[in-house]
Parts: sequence; structure tokens; C-alpha cells
Amino acid sequence: HQSQLPFSSEGAYFNWEEYLEETGATAAPHSAFKHVEISLQSSFQPGMKLEVANKSSPDTYWVATIITTCGQLLLLRFSGYGDDRKADFWCDVMTAELHPVGWCAQNNKTLQPPEAIKEKYTDWTDFLIQDLTGSRTTPANLLEGPLRGKNTVDLIVGGSMMEVRDLTDPSLYWAVRVIQNIGGRLCLRYVGLHDDDAHDIWLFYLDVRLRPLGWAQENCLELRPPGELHGQKSANEWHDALEAAWSEARRNPLPLEVFKDHADLTKHSFSAGMKLEMVSPWEPLHICPVSVTQVYNEHYFQVTVDDLSPEPKPLSLVCHAESLGILPVQWCLKNGIGLQRPRGCLSQDFDWADYLKQSGTEAAPDACFPGVLSMLINAAYKPGRVLRELQEVEDQQWDCHEETLKAKYKGKTYRSSIRIVRLAEQIPDFCRKVCAKLQCCPNLFSPVQVTDKCPENCSIQTKTKYTYYYGKKRKLSKPCGAEESLEATPTRRRKKRKAIFVQKKRRSSTVDLTPAGSPQNSDEDDDEDYLMMQSGSEEGTGSEPRDDRTDTSSVETGSTRPRRAVTLRRATHTGIVECGEEEGRLVLERNPLEWSVQDVVTFITSTDCAALASIFQEQDIDGQALLLLTLPTVQECMELKLGPAIKLCHQIERVKVAFYAQYAN
Repeated sequence: HQSQLPFSSEGAYFNWEEYLEETGATAAPHSAFKHVEISLQSSFQPGMKLEVANKSSPDTYWVATIITTCGQLLLLRFSGYGDDRKADFWCDVMTAELHPVGWCAQNNKTLQPPEAIKEKYTDWTDFLIQDLTGSRTTPANLLEGPLRGKNTVDLIVGGSMMEVRDLTDPSLYWAVRVIQNIGGRLCLRYVGLHDDDAHDIWLFYLDVRLRPLGWAQENCLELRPPGELHGQKSANEWHDALEAAWSEARRNPLPLEVFKDHADLTKHSFSAGMKLEMVSPWEPLHICPVSVTQVYNEHYFQVTVDDLSPEPKPLSLVCHAESLGILPVQWCLKNGIGLQRPRGCLSQDFDWADYLKQSGTEAAPDACFPGVLSMLINAAYKPGRVLRELQEVEDQQWDCHEETLKAKYKGKTYRSSIRIVRLAEQIPDFCRKVCAKLQCCPNLFSPVQVTDKCPENCSIQTKTKYTYYYGKKRKLSKPCGAEESLEATPTRRRKKRKAIFVQKKRRSSTVDLTPAGSPQNSDEDDDEDYLMMQSGSEEGTGSEPRDDRTDTSSVETGSTRPRRAVTLRRATHTGIVECGEEEGRLVLERNPLEWSVQDVVTFITSTDCAALASIFQEQDIDGQALLLLTLPTVQECMELKLGPAIKLCHQIERVKVAFYAQYAN
């Protein structure tokens, strides 16, 4: 939200933390704003080709492929290495000598493969032709000029030209000029209006109404100014304004990468006359009955607010299958929300069954609306992974039918056939097993609506609970000599808690960084598994017997050695890092891009974030993934509070700084 004034009425700067504390409110999580996350992604895409200078021979160049990105850093691999990543290297797009494919030919520069693979092929010209055929080259304006290295959303600058779809007719478009770009929110002015801001519109750059200039013509659609503006100028004046916009766009073209994340519209199943409910765009606090009054094509249809008065005032809107405001009949009733009666309706108690019977119409079937499973998939951080998990949800006793669901992630679409139960009595079991597979609260997806307070108290639980109670359990070892009888169980639990507490204190006081024992199979009950995880440590999971009668008075006190010595001890233990001349500075013995998951775990264990090391093991985070972690990602995916997340990111940033200083040049 953009405040009109930087000061409050008292003259002090507005502070979100103080405001949330005073009002007792909570901030919406980052995961609720996926469109913002998309807007911050790099304009460079994995698989793009470019030409880069050879390190061993700076006067020669060779074609490279972008493997991944991290901010303005690109991980590149020279063509000819195939799947071998040993020679991958990082470079800064703002400082490295990078050029689009074809630059060497235009500037009489030498294209020469690196010395290490020079003898791999006899005909490199033929190899390059095959390698570049059908590939995607990096646009020149991302490597040179004012747009160099910018994120996707920052490629849209004042004066950029686009086309916008008409609100009332999906076959009509007109050119617009970007007046202002605030974090992807675009202030747009119709071409031909010049300094007239009375008709400016605001749209997010991912809005389905926006298209690149020339899109309407390519798709045989009509370019015409909006109806309410058409009479302000003559046809020749509108034509001249459009020609001037085309000339300006040719001089300063808008990169097509701006539209790479635009979602493809799905086909709808609506037909004229169907009834549904819709959040009124004119009165957003009201949900009202509407009718499908026109079907334009397989993507767009028109809905009109029902009006039974003698002199109806039709209010219509163009929608598509994924429009957020459209809802199935009875949605308000099922969710305890009041439905606005149609204007002119005489009955005080609106009833859909009577209304449909009297009007001789039918309700739009549920198949017209995205299903609950589809919403679950697309609400996930990684929809493709959820889709894969749902494939494994099945039971031999279920009567199922197959339904094709799809997931979209970073511009790619994944489809899969999911088995869904047919019988009502099997729905509760199906829902519970879906939640178990997704390792989430069993009431997230359920035939019984939970509104006020979840009986699971899921809002205050960590994901660990559902991973261990409902998801795949990781068995922990049982100390040798443990009693098998039920009578001995309570005693063993009490001793286990005490041992965990002592171990945890010993770790923090002695800076003993020896890795915990590897998890082994065990018959310990779920409560004990959960307790072990909640302790934040995997101490005591080894197979060696332990004396449970440890006295807390024997815990060592804090070390009196200087901090420098502690740092050196950590370095000696990990075998990955050693301390430089400046205190706290890391000197990496190996490139972190080559770190395995275990190397990452070992490093985290050597820091003051050792209690979080198990998360890196569970999430399979290797060196490459470690370098891509950011504070929002750590908070959302690892579900950490701000304090621990900042401490962890500090350690990750130390690795990034050391990596950049030693290996990125």
C-alpha cells in the first residue's frame, strides 16, 4: 500500500511494527503475494544462450548457456561441456563481458572453444549450428544499454508501449503508454490522449488484459479506442496517434521477457443462460446473482447482474474461467454469507431453487469452476510437487475416476491424472489421506467446514507436527537396554526428556560441534519422535547406549576462551572453511557450488544455527541451493521466526560473500 503522506497526524513516520503491535493485527505472509515474488525474478532464464569472453584468452569468446540465476549473478556453462558441471562459473551481468549470440560475427571477434574441450569435436562450426538451432538467445537489451541486468518488472519504464483489452469486448484492443511503474503496478494512458489523465487506468503488469504491442494484429483482433473515448477525436487523429506510438515503440522496444510469466487462460464450460453468483465489481461488499448473457469464445464470456425491475439497468462484465469474482450457485449459503437479492425481487427470502424454477434456467455446474484440488495445487509454493504427491494418494477399496489436473510454476505447465473418489461416504477418508500426503492440517481439505477455531490448533503448530503425525515418519533409534514393557514407558520418556535437555545445554555451553548420530530404525512411539524434533536437536539418536542418569550440575559452564579461538575450532572441525585474518570472515577451501547436502549440514552445524541443521538435511539443500536462499524464502519455507531467520541468513551471506570474493571472478 502506498501512503499519501509519509507522516502520521502526529508528525512521526509511520511504522508498521508499531502499528501491528498497537492494533493486535498480523501482517499478511509473503506467500500471499505470489505475483510480487514473480515480479522480482531475474529477466534471464535458464537455457538462454549468449557469448562470453574466455578466461584463459580474453580476446576470444565462446557460446555459453545460462544454468541458473541469483540476483544479477549468472551461472554459465560453455557449450560443449554437455551435462558436465565441473567447469560452470559465475559472473556478474553488470561487470562481465557478456554479449548476445551473433555479436562476435558482427564485430569481427574470434569464437573459440575453451582449451579444456578444444579437442572434443573436430568441426566446432557444425557443433554450434546444431547447438544453437531452436535455442533461445539472450535479448541484446538485457546485456547492453539502460536495461542491462534489470529484473523483469524493471524492464517496464515510462514511455513503454502495450496493448490493453477492452473491458466490455474481448475482441477489442487499443494501445496504451506507461506513465508510471510502481513495483509492477502500471499507470497507463490511452494513446491519443496526451496529457489528459482523466481516463488513466492502473493495472498490474501480469494482468491478462495486457499484451505486447502488435498482439491484436497478429491474432486478427480489432484495434479501436474504448467506446467512451471514441468521439473525442476523429478517425484520422486516432490513426495518426497509433502510428506515432508504433514509431516510438520501434525506437524503444519493450522486451518480450516482460510477458513471459503471463498465465495462459484455460477454456471455460459456460453457456448462455447459466446462473451463478459473483462479487459485484461495482459494490465489492455485495455478492449477487448473475447470468451468462454472451459467450464470445472458448476463453471469454459475459455475465450480467440479474435485474427484475420494470426498467432494468444492465451491468455486464467480461469474465474468463479463472476470474476471481465468479462463484457457483449456493456458495453464499454454504459459507454463511448473505446473498444480495436481485433488484426488483419481491420475495424477502431469496431461494435459488425457486428462482431457477421460475426463470426456467439452470445453475452453472461445478465443473465450470476450478475444483478444490486445483486450488490446493495452485496455492502451493511449488505446485508441481503437490501434483506429484497427489498422484500417490489412492486406496484399493475406493471407487475412483481419473481427472486431469494441472499445475503452473515459473511459466511451465504440468499435467497429471489424479484418482478421485466417486462415493460420498469415501470423501472423508480421501480428504484425510490427501492432507496426510501433503503433510498439512487434516482440516485444510475436509468435507466438514472449520471456521472459527481449528481443533488441531494448526495456527500455532509448526509443520513438524504434521510431518511426523500424518506424514512419513522418520524413525529414531531406541537406546540399548530400553525396557519393552508398557509399564516402563513413562519412566523412559521422563528420562529421555531430561537427557535431551542436558544435551542441548551442553551443546550451547561448550561449542561442541560434533555431528549427532545418524537416525536409525526404532519402535519409539510418535510422541517421543515429536518430542525429539521439538527439542531442536538430534542428540541421542545414535545407537550407542547412554547413561540417562546424567546430573544437570555436571553441565560445563561457558568457555572462557576468546571468540577467535572458538571460530578456529569450528573451522578445524568442518574441513570446509577456515578463518581469515579478519575475525568472522570466511575463507572457503572448496567452491560451495560443489558442496553436497552433507557439506551444507556440516557447515550449518559449525555455526550458532546448529539446531537448524536437520532442516537442510530434510530439504536436500546442497551448495547451489544454499547460495540461492534469501530471507523471505527462509522464513516461508523453513517456517522460522524473524530472529532465527536473520541469524541463519547472516551465516548464508558470509558464504555468499566468500564465494563471490574467491570464485565468482
